[in-house]
Amino acid sequence: MPERFGPWDRVHDLFRRRQCDGTWARIVTQLQSAAGRGGCQGPDHLGREHRLHGLPGSPARG
Repeated sequence: MPERFGPWDRVHDLFRRRQCDGTWARIVTQLQSAAGRGGCQGPDHLGREHRLHGLPGSPARG
């Protein structure tokens, strides 16, 4: 974790607060909406598939 983000426990606390207040869910919803409009998913000019890793609907990594 880069030092500029502060202590790990503070970063985790902020992450959990955003998770509990629905901020992350709203961000995912907006990103998925943008993806549906061709913004974030789909093949690039070489035919490679791109997804937003770690978001619902993305393939699990094994």
